[in-house]
Amino acid sequence: MLEVVQQVEDETSYKTTLSTQENVSQRSDLLLTDLLSEERKLKEVVPASVHRFYHDTVKNLIKKHFFADTPDLPSDFQLLHDFSTSETQLLNSFLTDLKQDFRVSFRRLNERRTQLQNQLTHARKRLAAADSNQEDPILAADRRRRDELNLKVVKNDEQIGEHYKTIGKCEDRKANAEKQISEITRKLTVSEQYRAKDEETEILIAGLQRFIVQFKQDKKQSLETQILYGLTQLMHKKEFIKRVEVNIYGEDIEIDLYNKEGLKIRKDSLSKGEQQMYATALLRGLVEESQIEFPVFIDSPMQKFDEEHAENIIKFFYPNIADQVILFPLINKEMTKREYKMLLPRVAQTFLIHNLNPDRPEFRACAPNALIDTYTQLYASNAD
Repeated sequence: MLEVVQQVEDETSYKTTLSTQENVSQRSDLLLTDLLSEERKLKEVVPASVHRFYHDTVKNLIKKHFFADTPDLPSDFQLLHDFSTSETQLLNSFLTDLKQDFRVSFRRLNERRTQLQNQLTHARKRLAAADSNQEDPILAADRRRRDELNLKVVKNDEQIGEHYKTIGKCEDRKANAEKQISEITRKLTVSEQYRAKDEETEILIAGLQRFIVQFKQDKKQSLETQILYGLTQLMHKKEFIKRVEVNIYGEDIEIDLYNKEGLKIRKDSLSKGEQQMYATALLRGLVEESQIEFPVFIDSPMQKFDEEHAENIIKFFYPNIADQVILFPLINKEMTKREYKMLLPRVAQTFLIHNLNPDRPEFRACAPNALIDTYTQLYASNAD
């Protein structure tokens, strides 16, 4: 409030000074105008420097002798409130009333403070007089009783605090127990709802597990039969392998071969042709058991077969292994013209891989019945 009042006073002084400055400027302008009129009556020309000297000197002298008490206007002063005269008077009246009210209130509070200090002094004197009367046995007993009661109150407060701590811990345990009871109750409710489904699910799972075991056993026996059938059909030594046993260990399969004496045949003891025959029979058995139609690609198809085994492969294996079989033989080395003629009724398409240069081969289609002749002519011309 005082800052507002001071600002209003400064604004009033500023406006008064501004009015006075305007009055000084007007008087100076009138005097300089008259002086200029008198100057025109002279026959001589007054220099500009003299004219400027009289102009500045007259202004300064008028302000010095007639308006010396007028202060200069501050350059950065701003009008914030711009109160009128009646508003300024109202503000000063309000401030005067406020000061008067504060003065009265302060005086009243000071008187009340003096009264309370007097009462406090009187009470202290009475307490001092009571303490000085220690020889009185009644007062001494009362003081001891007071001290005992105060000590008991302190102990009781401590016990109450401990009890509150215990109560808080019990409340926490109670809340946790209620939460656990609610969770267990919910689980029991859900368990009751799904007990019949769980029992039915367990029965289905047990049945499914039995089915899987039986299915694996059936597939195992079927694969044994398929491999043995393939070996018997393809190998010219009919009594060499008498039994095939498929053992399943988790995800792994181990296949054992036995002769007619029931002795296990080591696979590394087989000849290269017999090993390839075994691999061919195994591939046939897997394809038959998978019951999935997919093309079979065979590279170097009869590389290690003798003439009889090669004939069995052409008659019994290639036509039946899959709907589509793709062979990659070396002509006249891994497939002779005689062997190809036996296979020809089953051949759908033939291609020759022809090397245009060492870095550029191409597939050249030819008629199935002209494969061997085309190969012979092509490489005979290259040899020439």
